[in-house]
Amino acid sequence: MTNGQVARDLCVSVHAVKFHLGGVYRKLGVANRTQATMLLYRYGYGRPVVDEHTSDETAA
Repeated sequence: MTNGQVARDLCVSVHAVKFHLGGVYRKLGVANRTQATMLLYRYGYGRPVVDEHTSDETAA
């Protein structure tokens, strides 16, 4: 989502979104949203969760 979309969804200003994203980026040690996403994928977040108990064969 863009900063504007996030701001509208949370009913805050775009400035507030940028401010808080800056804090998140600083804590993660990244410079932007793309680097933050790459970091999350590296640590296993954002990947599809596969339920071992459900398969195509059992879904009917």
